[in-house]
Amino acid sequence: MRKTLLLGITLLTVAVISAQESEFDSFINQFGVLSADEAPIEDEGSETEDYRVGTEDDLTFGFANGNAGASAPLSVAISGEASASAEVFLDELASTEKMKQIELGDFFSGSLNFFAQASNNAEAVINMKLSHRTPILTFDEAYVRGYFGPLSVEAGLRKLTWGKADSLGPLDVVNPLDYTDLLDMTSVLDRKIAVPMIHLSYGIGTYSKLEAVFVPSFTPQRFAQLGDRWAPSQLTSTPSAIKAGATAYVTEKTSNPQFENDPILAGVFSDMEKMLLASMPSHPSYKSPDTPVEWLKYMQAGLRFTTTVKSADVGVQGYFGRLPRPVSVLTGFTDVWDGFNANTFYILSENEQKQYFADYKPTVFFDYNYFAQLGFDYAQELLGFNTRAELAVNLTKDLKGDDGEVYNPFIGWSLGFDRDIAVKDVLLFNVNLQVNENVRLFSDKINDNRALDTEAGSNDTATRVTLIASRKFFREEFEINFTGLWGVEDMDFYVIPGLVWAKENLAVRLNAGVFFGNSDGELGQYHNNNFIRMVMTYTF
Repeated sequence: MRKTLLLGITLLTVAVISAQESEFDSFINQFGVLSADEAPIEDEGSETEDYRVGTEDDLTFGFANGNAGASAPLSVAISGEASASAEVFLDELASTEKMKQIELGDFFSGSLNFFAQASNNAEAVINMKLSHRTPILTFDEAYVRGYFGPLSVEAGLRKLTWGKADSLGPLDVVNPLDYTDLLDMTSVLDRKIAVPMIHLSYGIGTYSKLEAVFVPSFTPQRFAQLGDRWAPSQLTSTPSAIKAGATAYVTEKTSNPQFENDPILAGVFSDMEKMLLASMPSHPSYKSPDTPVEWLKYMQAGLRFTTTVKSADVGVQGYFGRLPRPVSVLTGFTDVWDGFNANTFYILSENEQKQYFADYKPTVFFDYNYFAQLGFDYAQELLGFNTRAELAVNLTKDLKGDDGEVYNPFIGWSLGFDRDIAVKDVLLFNVNLQVNENVRLFSDKINDNRALDTEAGSNDTATRVTLIASRKFFREEFEINFTGLWGVEDMDFYVIPGLVWAKENLAVRLNAGVFFGNSDGELGQYHNNNFIRMVMTYTF
C-alpha cells in the first residue's frame, strides 16, 4: 500500500510536468532519471537558488538560452535519506521502572525528494518525510516553479528563508517553527513548517532582486502537548497562573466598603467567584477560524528587496501577518464586575439573578496577534569575519501598551559572524556566533496581574546567544562539534557536544544534550530532558 501510494504520487508529478507531450510513448522515450549527484541543489542560506538538471548541454532555465519555446526532455531526480536513530533520556535511567518505559525515540525516519522538469521554464518539487510513527508519510514541501524571463513564480507548500542570519533571525518570519522537541537545534530549515504560499522573485540587473510572498492561511508554531516531556511551561503553567490572578482580582474587587457592609452581596460574589474559577478550562485551546470571513483575517503578505552595494549585501522588507507565538487570553471574567450594578441586581428575580451569572462564561484560549514588520539586513566580510546583522520593528495593535490581550510592539535585532580560527595556518576550528534580542516597548504599561495581561511577569528583553563550533580531522571524515545556547535574562543554558564519522554516503552521529541553569527559564525548564542520541544516516 505504501509503495503504491508513493509510486502514484511520483507518476502524478511526472504527468503534470509532462502535460505538453501529446503521446504517452513520447513521454516514455524521454523519461530519464538523474543520479543523486545530479539532484537539485538548494542552499537555504543563499538569496538565489541553483539547480542542475537534464544533460550537460541543458543547464539553464527561462529565456537565457534564447530558446523560450523549445521543449526539453523530461528529467526526474530522486534523492533522499534514511536514518536509524535512538535516544535515551538520562532521567529514564534513574530507576528500574523508568527503564522499562524507554522507547528509544523515532527509531526510523527519512525523506524522499522528487524533482521533475519537462520544459525550460517549469519544474516541480515534492519533498516528503517518512517515519515509522503515524502518519508514516507527510509532505515537507510540494510546489511548482515557473520561469518567465527574470520573473520566477512558486506556488504550493514551501519553506522560505528571509534575512541573512545563520540561526533564526528577526526577519525570517514567513514560516512558523516546530518545537515539539529540542533534540536537533542545528538546522532551522528542518524545524520550519511548510505553509501554502505564492512566492514571486524578480531579478533586477545582476545583483538585485525583488520578492513578494502571499500566504493565504495562518499556521501557528507547533508545541508538544500537555503531558509530553517537551511541553513548554508557558503552556503547562498558564491555567494556574491565570486562576491565581483571577482570585487576586476578585479579592481586590470585593474588599471595598460596598461589599463589607453588605454581607448578602459579599456572599453572592463569593459564590460567583467559586463558580467562575471552577468553570475555567484546565488548559488553553487554539480557536481556529471556522468561517471563510474569519479565514480572510489570517491572510499574510510580504515584500522584500535585496541588492549589493560595493562589497556589502543589504536588504529591506515589509511583512504583515500574525505572530506565530500564541497569546493566552482570559475572556468573560472581568465583565462580571465591570458591568455590575447592585441596585439593578437586587430588583431581579432569583432566576434572573442566576441567569445573570450564567451569561458570563470565562474561557482561556490561545489567540494570535496581528503584527506589521519593517526590517533591514546587512552582510559583509569585515577583517576576516563574515558578518551579518538584522534589525526589525514589529508593530502590534497595542500601540499604547495597555491591552492585556495583545503583545506590546517590540524591536528585534540580530548580530553574528563566522570565521575559521587558526594558529600559524593550522586550523583549530570554525566558529559561528550569533546574538538575538527582542526589546519590548511600553513595558511600564504592563499589568502585573496574569489574568489581565498576557505579558505580566515577563522580562522586558529576551536575549539569546548561539555558538556553533566544529573541527574536521582525518581527511574530513571525522568531525567534533559543539552547539551552545544561552538565555541571558534567565541565565539558563543548553549545550550539545557531538561527534560525526562520515564515509561517502554514510554518516554516524553521536551527540548529547544538557540543560542547566535557571529551572524556570525557557531552556532550563527542560533540565530533566538531558539525553544521549545516536543517528546513522544513509544519503542517496
